[in-house]
Amino acid sequence: MGATKRNTSMEKVDRLTELPESIIHHIISFLPLTDATKTTILSSKFRSLWYSFPFICFNESRQTGMHRLHKRSKRIDIFLRYVHDFLRLREPNVALERFTFRVGLDSEFHEKSDHRIDSAIGYALENHVKELDLDVVGDDPHYISYYRLPSAVFSAKSIALLKLKGFLLEPQDLILTSSFMEDLTIERCSGMKTLQLSCDKLMHMNIKSCNGLENIDVAAPNMLSFSFDGELGFSEITFSACKSLKHLSLENTQISDACLMCGVSRLLMLETLKLRQCYSLENLSLHSPQLKTIAVERCLSVKKLEVVAPNLESFVCNTGEYKKCIIKIEACKLLRKIALEKVEITNQWIESTVSDELALLEDVKLFDCNIRGDFKICHEKLKSFQLLYCQVEEAEIDARNLISLVCSVGALQPKRLALHSPQADVKLFLESTDATTNWFLRLRDVLASMGHCRELKLICSSEKLLMVPEDLRESLLSPLYDLKRLKVEIINKPKGQLVDLISSLLWLAPHPNFISILLDSREKILKLQYSVRLIPDENQFCCQTMPIKCWRHYLKELTMENFETSERNSVLKYITKNAMRLEATYDQ
Repeated sequence: MGATKRNTSMEKVDRLTELPESIIHHIISFLPLTDATKTTILSSKFRSLWYSFPFICFNESRQTGMHRLHKRSKRIDIFLRYVHDFLRLREPNVALERFTFRVGLDSEFHEKSDHRIDSAIGYALENHVKELDLDVVGDDPHYISYYRLPSAVFSAKSIALLKLKGFLLEPQDLILTSSFMEDLTIERCSGMKTLQLSCDKLMHMNIKSCNGLENIDVAAPNMLSFSFDGELGFSEITFSACKSLKHLSLENTQISDACLMCGVSRLLMLETLKLRQCYSLENLSLHSPQLKTIAVERCLSVKKLEVVAPNLESFVCNTGEYKKCIIKIEACKLLRKIALEKVEITNQWIESTVSDELALLEDVKLFDCNIRGDFKICHEKLKSFQLLYCQVEEAEIDARNLISLVCSVGALQPKRLALHSPQADVKLFLESTDATTNWFLRLRDVLASMGHCRELKLICSSEKLLMVPEDLRESLLSPLYDLKRLKVEIINKPKGQLVDLISSLLWLAPHPNFISILLDSREKILKLQYSVRLIPDENQFCCQTMPIKCWRHYLKELTMENFETSERNSVLKYITKNAMRLEATYDQ
């Protein structure tokens, strides 16, 4: 009985082409314009779809590829001709979703017009664009040109998102009303002295570095976020009519105490308030029922800051220079984070603020602060505490649930730091110019309460700051008998022998299970295992006067990782010579 063969064939199906046009358009929108253009060769349908593609992005620095072959003026001319020719091939009356135009113009275009640029913007407006992003600064932050914006942009009724960068805007008293605009960004523009907006649907507004702008009056009942960066001068801002505002950011503006407090008090939905380099602010009393985040940074004249916000979760204050600033945080029972920088505060303030009265407080950062008096904080829920470059003699931290402690140890930093947090990972920045006897005595005092932490990391510029002299090792008790994990990071290239550093580290922490040394971006690791019990030895040559014996009496196994051959040999020789119970060594 003969066998029969049955041939089957599968018909190739172009599933992509069969998709609806809107879905294909959406897929192509994720491609750069140069790559999206290439889809026209796939099929006649793709060619037809391309001419009605609703997403257009022109970016001179990415599309022409001429930035190294031609001078700037030649490059701009090539780009503008490319844009003009491209748009001539487009089908008319295409509803545009997004139109992006970015080019870095030079002084030739300053306060002038070019028919190719105006024609491109006009094409977007004629095709009822929804999102219009125009940038004539490009990738060069040192722009020298303000291009004259066609007035029709502000009268367009289809635009929901408008971004303008680098334009000359007219008239000087600009009034903008729109029933459709939801998002407005104006950056590095000139020409305006006053800007008045009345937009019912406007939700997001960002004004940055607009030269000559003196007055802003915003009436947008549905606005959610408003950001202003004056940078170049005085601006008066009225935003109290924005009843739905949740996020307010003001930078480089001369807004007064009264104006700010009055405005904030009327914003009952406000959740985030950020103030930066607002030099006219002196005495602030902020009362807000929904406020969750406050950040006051480099407002140099602030002398008093009072916050009454029952829903506040984060409070950040950086005065910008050393000065006494009275800070009162009241009725803020939900506060989770406090960060202070360059503030002069008292020990009483720290102890009363970082207390169980703020039961949800988890994160405290004190950076470059002048703290008058020693302090002790007790908090059950605190998880992270940073004490960096602060002038304080002694500090004690009793936080049983602390996960992270970051502290600097140096000339003005704590001479004594007591820690009662068995689960914490501790990171210490060692700041000293000389490895003197006083330095090592101070280092030992600071490390004395760190032995019970989960992991200790020491970061210093030179290994000399960790090389404890032999005479001190013989006369002092090691500070880290209970420490199991020790990490060391040396920033500068070490000048001494690695084995000498390891010897000193094994004095600081006599019974570690893990030692990591980061040198030249390479981590060298020692893993140590010990015998359970000590075998008496009458000929012990160390620890004769010490109540607890060191690693030499217990070390059973040693594993070394990432050591170069010469380093490995010298370290292994040192360990083998000194370890009394060593049974095995391993390399990984």
